[in-house]
Amino acid sequence: MAPQADRCLKVGMVEYPMMTDVTGSPPYVNYSGPTVTILKLLMNHIDYCYRFVDSLTELYGQVLDNGSWTGLMGMLQRGEVDMTGSLFSVTWRRWQAVDFTPALYVDHTNMVYARPEVSSDMAGFIKPYTLLVWSALFLTTLLMFSATLFIYRGEAALKTLTKKGIKPQAWGWGTTAKKSSECTWSTLLAQSVPQMPDEGTTRFTVGLWLLVSLIIGTVYRSNLKAMLIIPKVELPFDSLEELIDTGFTVATISGTTMHLDIMTTRRSRRTSPLRQ
Repeated sequence: MAPQADRCLKVGMVEYPMMTDVTGSPPYVNYSGPTVTILKLLMNHIDYCYRFVDSLTELYGQVLDNGSWTGLMGMLQRGEVDMTGSLFSVTWRRWQAVDFTPALYVDHTNMVYARPEVSSDMAGFIKPYTLLVWSALFLTTLLMFSATLFIYRGEAALKTLTKKGIKPQAWGWGTTAKKSSECTWSTLLAQSVPQMPDEGTTRFTVGLWLLVSLIIGTVYRSNLKAMLIIPKVELPFDSLEELIDTGFTVATISGTTMHLDIMTTRRSRRTSPLRQ
């Protein structure tokens, strides 16, 4: 007569995160988790004995070119175990090799990535404005500098023609460029202007630039303060395409459905006529 242990169901086990936990080493292996609890309840209900058998190599297993399987799938195929006590994803190849029970647990495949932490940004002072805004501001500043320069130059020419005792070289390009630069850049950076213009046209132009600079500076400081109070963390990817573009190294469990799909895709690319 065969021993009593041989009449018990041999249940193949592999570790499944958060569902099937495998601790210890053979022959002292401990199995726990929700799937083990469900299996014990089921076996107690039908009053049938069972014993666990661990798949020590390649976990779930993968199909070989000759149609045989490795891992726990191979143990099922060869009859070394009668059933599994771990969760298996249902795929077409596995469906052809073994029989599946009704779904016990339905899950979606997700990717996990360590969320970036908030850290100091040395270039944070330029972040309140986009590149387009900075470019427009730079061009506007150059335009304002040129306008003020030519207005100063025109007023200097009028003074030279209408008033005696004023030397033309006293209002040369260097002097007007210095005055225009002081009015343009000092106003934009909220610094005091060493000498305000005297003529009405120049004063109106500089006053208009002062109003524009006030608006630009106020919005800049508000955006910068908001960035410091509520920092925004940008995730490096939000789709598979973006993950590929990042070049990050990814990992997957050997023998899982995702791993088999990756290996199958790699083999098909190597044998594709387009690569030959």
